[in-house]
Amino acid sequence: MSGSFGHCKSGLLILFMCVFVSLLLGCQGKRGPQGPAGPAGQSGLQGPSGLQGSTGPAGPAGPEGPQGPPGLVAIYWQDFESDVSCPIWCTFTDAPWYFSGYAKFGSRSLSSAVIGDGQSTSLYMDVESSTGCLMTFYGAVSSELGYDWLYWYLDGVAVQGISGYATTEYRWFPFTFAIPPGVHRITWTYFKDVATSAGSDMAWIDGVMVVNYSGSPKLAAPVLPKGFLLWTDVDRARLPLK
Repeated sequence: MSGSFGHCKSGLLILFMCVFVSLLLGCQGKRGPQGPAGPAGQSGLQGPSGLQGSTGPAGPAGPEGPQGPPGLVAIYWQDFESDVSCPIWCTFTDAPWYFSGYAKFGSRSLSSAVIGDGQSTSLYMDVESSTGCLMTFYGAVSSELGYDWLYWYLDGVAVQGISGYATTEYRWFPFTFAIPPGVHRITWTYFKDVATSAGSDMAWIDGVMVVNYSGSPKLAAPVLPKGFLLWTDVDRARLPLK
């Protein structure tokens, strides 16, 4: 009897639990709305870069550009460190030019001869070029300002001249002028007027160079300091007879 009651009691307990669970499931409310999304998580670490690809083939070469003009080539150079004589250098007065220890390059230059008032001393050289050329040289003078001059000529026509002196030292100035194609004579003349001397009363040239050049060069005369004058063709009335 007691065993039957125990089994019955167990069955009732199981039934009760089933009913309780069913009630719980049947009484569950509706699902509420979904809440907002949480913040995004941190990004993961970037992976290593891949290997660099190989360089592609070189492109084709471009067309060749036009050829530039030829460079300057020295036809003649003279710094008077070695002896020079006719027919390259000549004088056509009784007073010859001579080597001097006052120089722009090295230890020697060519100096004008010693002359008196109203005299001149000249030196010349002949230049030949098939295309035209430039004459460049350094000139110095120590003379009575505006009265005693070093002139240079192209085929007997004065190109420029310089006059004056510095109280403490001689001065070298660079000069350049164009020479047309063909054979031409370049002449340097130191000229004294009829009275008065100043400075050392002489002129010098050094670093004479002739370079080939075809075209129209833009030539600029040097700027001379106080105590010197530059003669140009606008001063032609002042030019003495050779």
